[in-house]
Amino acid sequence: MVARKHHDAVTPAISVMLLVLLTTLIAIIIYAFIYGIPGGLEKSAYVAVGTDVDIVNGTEFLTITHRGGDDVFLNGSGAARGIPIDIRTTAAGGGSVLARADDPVTWKPGETIYLYNTAEGPKITKDRNAAGAGTGFPAGSLDLVIIDTNAKVLVFGSTLAMAGSGPGPADPPVAGFAADQYSGPAPLTVQFTDTSTGVIGSWIWDFGDGGTSTAQSPEHTFTDPGTYTVTLTVANSFGSNSTAKEIVVTSEIAGFTVEAWVKWNKNPAPGSNNERWATVVIDGNTDSNRRYHLLHNHGNTRFEIAIRTPDSTGVGDYIQSDTQPMEGIWYYLTGVYNQETGHLLIYVNGNPERSLGVSTVGLRPSPGAYQVGGPDGITFGGSLNQRKFDGEIRGLSTYERALSPAEIQTRFNAGLP
Repeated sequence: MVARKHHDAVTPAISVMLLVLLTTLIAIIIYAFIYGIPGGLEKSAYVAVGTDVDIVNGTEFLTITHRGGDDVFLNGSGAARGIPIDIRTTAAGGGSVLARADDPVTWKPGETIYLYNTAEGPKITKDRNAAGAGTGFPAGSLDLVIIDTNAKVLVFGSTLAMAGSGPGPADPPVAGFAADQYSGPAPLTVQFTDTSTGVIGSWIWDFGDGGTSTAQSPEHTFTDPGTYTVTLTVANSFGSNSTAKEIVVTSEIAGFTVEAWVKWNKNPAPGSNNERWATVVIDGNTDSNRRYHLLHNHGNTRFEIAIRTPDSTGVGDYIQSDTQPMEGIWYYLTGVYNQETGHLLIYVNGNPERSLGVSTVGLRPSPGAYQVGGPDGITFGGSLNQRKFDGEIRGLSTYERALSPAEIQTRFNAGLP
C-alpha cells in the first residue's frame, strides 16, 4: 500500500509537467506560423488563392484571385509592398517559365490579377482587357505555381485544363523566346529562355555569329561587337515555326556611369529648407573636390547628375531631368559621362532626358569622401546635415565605363532589384 500511494502522488505531477510542455510547444508553433522563427528568419508568405480560366475575344488566360492573407508583390515588377513572389507556369510541351509584368504589380486580399501568354512568355497584369490581347495557351494542362521569392517555398499550386486558344497537340508549335539581356559590351553572355507553345520535338538555335544549339534554353557568349539576329526554330511531326530577335553587342565606351533605384517615403519637395538637397549618392564633399553626384536639384523638383573634370569651373558640369518625382514611386536613375563623345547624360526609367557637352579629359580624382544620403543628412561644403534623403535606395552601382542606351533600357526593363 505504501508503494502504491507513492506512485499515485507522482503521476499527477508528471501529467501537469507534460501538459505545460505541450502547451508551450503549441504556443511556439502558433507564434512561428504567424511571426516567423526568431533569430532572423522571415515568415513566408501566406496567400489563399482562387484560379479560373477566362476568355476575351477567343483568347484564354487565367484569373488569379487573392482571397486572403498577406500583401505580396510580383518580384521584379517594380512594386515593393509586401512579400515578393514569383509566379511560374508550365504549359503542354514546355518547361517552367517565370511570369513577368510590364507594370508594378502589388497583390492584396480581394484583388484579382490575370496571367496571359505572349510570344515573350507568360505575363501578369491587373488589366483584364490586356490579358485578352495575349496569344493564348496550348490545349492541355497548365501548371501554375506561386513561390515565396525570399523563402523559396511553395505558396500555391494548381493545374488547369486549357481548351487551347494556342497550338494544340496536333498542331505545329509556335516559337517564342526571351533573353536576360538584349545588349551590352563584348564579350556578352546571354541566357536564352524558350517560351514556345505547343508540343515541341526539337529546338534549333542560330545565334547569328556562326554558333548554334539544340538545347531548349541555351546560354551563348557573343565575343565581338555587332548586331546579331538570333533565330529559334521549333518543330514537331506536324510542322515547324521560327521567330527571331536582335542582340546588340557594343564596344566598351570610356567614361563613367552611376545608377540607383530610388523612392521617397514623403513629399520629395518639402517646404522646410533643412530637408532640401535630398542627396542619393555623392563622391566628394564640396563642389570643388567632388568627382560626381546623383541627387535632387535645389528645390527637390528634378533629378540631377553633376560631374567635375579638371577643366570644370564654378560648381562643375550638371544637368537636370524633365521628370518631377513623386512620393511612394520607384524611379530608376542613371547618370552617364561619355568620355569619348564628351557628353553628360541623365536617364529616368530608361529614358534619356537631358544631355550636356563636357570635357573629354576624364573625371577629377575623388578625395575618398563617398557618401550615400539618409534621414540624418551628409556633410557637404563643411556643413553637417545639409542634405537629407527620406526614402529607399536599391541597386546602387557605379561603372568605370559609359553604359549604352540599350544597356540602360535593359536594366530598367529587368525591374526593381
